[in-house]
Amino acid sequence: KQMARVVPSRIRVEYANAISNQVCSGSDELERAAANVPPRICVEYATAIFSRSIVDSQDLRNIAFAAAPKRILVEYASAIFSRDLTPFFPGETPPPEEPVTPSISSFTLSLDSGINMISLPLSPSVSFKARDLAEKLGSTMVIRYDTRSDEFISFVPEVFTGDGFAVDGGQGYIVNQLRASEVTFTGTAWSNAPSRFTSQGSKCWAFVVCGDIADVKEPFSTSDITISVKNLRTGESVETLINTQEFDKYSTAFVDLNRKPVVNAGDHLVINMKDESSMKVSKAIEYSLSLQDILRGYAVIPISMEYFHPIENALLQNYPNPFNPETWIPYQLREDAEVVIKIHTVAGRIVRQLDLGYRQAGFYTDKNLAAYWNGKNEAGESVSSGLYFYTICAGDYVDTGKMTIAR
Repeated sequence: KQMARVVPSRIRVEYANAISNQVCSGSDELERAAANVPPRICVEYATAIFSRSIVDSQDLRNIAFAAAPKRILVEYASAIFSRDLTPFFPGETPPPEEPVTPSISSFTLSLDSGINMISLPLSPSVSFKARDLAEKLGSTMVIRYDTRSDEFISFVPEVFTGDGFAVDGGQGYIVNQLRASEVTFTGTAWSNAPSRFTSQGSKCWAFVVCGDIADVKEPFSTSDITISVKNLRTGESVETLINTQEFDKYSTAFVDLNRKPVVNAGDHLVINMKDESSMKVSKAIEYSLSLQDILRGYAVIPISMEYFHPIENALLQNYPNPFNPETWIPYQLREDAEVVIKIHTVAGRIVRQLDLGYRQAGFYTDKNLAAYWNGKNEAGESVSSGLYFYTICAGDYVDTGKMTIAR
């Protein structure tokens, strides 16, 4: 009874929740659960949720250690669950539960220069996004771990135009600071976060590679375009899909949770893109990391959809077909080559040879890139109607298609 009046009832209730997440009517069950939970953890758990009444966790520790033995605390918790407080208030009416009124608290977070792992210590009055967190801390980048995709999601405020992912309580975030600082947060306690918030600065154990994607003509929300980044010095690679919210940008991150450096100034990165759905890859893009990149925790490396080239060679169907008097012959090359297209009759007699010259790997499908035939032979005379064949020779690649002239 004496203990019950000293410790606020809201803390007593949450102490019960801390040692047992299910309704336990017997004190033995609660006692067994409590035996494996140090009082400090239970108290700090209570602080995280109910710091509105006693902000400093040390105050709660003092109350807990000055209170009656654990057995009494456990039995009181059992009484709360069983809705029977008679043993503690014989002949008296139990005190009513105090209404829980959120109150505003403050917390100062110390950040070192370099990479820090932090949690948002208090719930702000409005929802927080990655951009809000970066601006509040003065961070150059923010990284979180996505359990659903099993990858690190990164946000760089200078590159992305949106606000990024939501920032929640009880989650860890990796941030990069150009200099050491202290930042004060105000708000209410999270309902799903621990009460201990630490920051440990270190150099280069997390690093973001991001940038714009030029020549994007449509969103790739249903595409399988993967961007991979490899550090040639370490041999480590990371990859990501094109951002579905900002499809003209990409971002991926190297992270070592053992706090070992993942990049150094002078490291050479190689970036590749691959689209499994349309069987095409990009040429390799190389980039050398500078000291400025290391200090700010990210490198901006723009890429372009024009870097894509086919995985396989292909000679495609001419268009239009049938045609009169002209047609275009599309093709694609997986590597650079001298290209020749020969047009011949069913009997194999060549009527026209199109010397296209040296062509780089790529897609030659649009009218301004595909091979063009005006339907005339080498003498400039229009050929007669009928079936013709066209054969491409590009390095070791040879293939043939057929087309029809309808005069």
